[in-house]
Amino acid sequence: MAVDGIRFLHAGDLNLGAPLFGVSGLPYHLRSIMVSARYRAAKRLFDAAIEHQVDFIVLSGGVISETARGPRPSWFLAERCEALAKYEIPVYWFEPPSAGDRWSDYVPLPRNVFVGDSNIGQSFEHRPDGRPAARIVGGEGCGSTAGESEIPQIAVLPEGLDGLPLSPVGIDYWALGGRATPGSAPSVSGLAQFSGPTQGHGLSESGPHGCHLVTIDRTRRPTSTFVETDSVRWHDERVPVGDDCDWAQLQRQLARRQERLITGSNCDLLMIRWTLEGHGPLWQQLRRDSVLRQLRSKLVRHGRDRHPAAWTMVIDLLPDERQYAIWDDEAEACGDAVRLWRTGNREPVIPEPHFDRASVEQGAAWHTAN
Repeated sequence: MAVDGIRFLHAGDLNLGAPLFGVSGLPYHLRSIMVSARYRAAKRLFDAAIEHQVDFIVLSGGVISETARGPRPSWFLAERCEALAKYEIPVYWFEPPSAGDRWSDYVPLPRNVFVGDSNIGQSFEHRPDGRPAARIVGGEGCGSTAGESEIPQIAVLPEGLDGLPLSPVGIDYWALGGRATPGSAPSVSGLAQFSGPTQGHGLSESGPHGCHLVTIDRTRRPTSTFVETDSVRWHDERVPVGDDCDWAQLQRQLARRQERLITGSNCDLLMIRWTLEGHGPLWQQLRRDSVLRQLRSKLVRHGRDRHPAAWTMVIDLLPDERQYAIWDDEAEACGDAVRLWRTGNREPVIPEPHFDRASVEQGAAWHTAN
């Protein structure tokens, strides 16, 4: 037990049994990381519990993927929890009712795992030395158990808020699940936090993922620290490109940024989407597929065998306001497209690379002469 109260990990949405996919061209060693990413992230979660010497773990739903096939996810969970039992760390796992059978219903879980149904308000008392130290209760039952209590009370809502006001007085911590990003929620009583998944699924879930290390001190004041667990991290990086930027400078700039991302990330694989925002001659050249392929190839080659490895998924181009102004001044179809977008408030469309009028007239003259 923590010297100043209780300490526990809040995690959820492990989605064991659901591999990451949708990225082509990966070499074998990076494909292996993708396939096992959720298991790697879950292992980091349980390792963090031992490292931080927590009193227990709260799992707020989504532990095993609904699309999982076979017993591997449940056996993995059982083995990791068995390792926690040696350190006397119990696991309180809440899930909403499932429409079908789960392998976890058939795989025997160790005695330090307590499975609850938040919809019927099940509750557990954590008793490390025979005396109650904390109460963990499912969401539907928090109203009846809330109020004055001598021990901290933790309410678990695996499906998130779902229209429920977090108002019962006496709840010290709300363990929320069911959202793709970690973060806090407004609450009248106690600290309310979404755990987010331990492993992001794609570029729409970019940034670090993990769990919350929560401490409730002797005065019942909760504090939280985010602990990263993701094995594959999805990342968006935006780079400005201007008139004064040339090909060599751009390559050096991207290489430096990729190196900084590699050295500053605690994961196994970085999946990067680059956005080059700007204008000017170099930016115009980057609109050619052959140039972008060459740039992406250099980044992939320099990052794929590092640790953590870095893989450039895509390089997007985004015109800035100056480039839109340049197109807006053009009298040809390119300018017409930009003006149509501006007046109609439509989604921006980057015009295809085109030849200017002088180039077209020069080509026509050459064709006539020959």
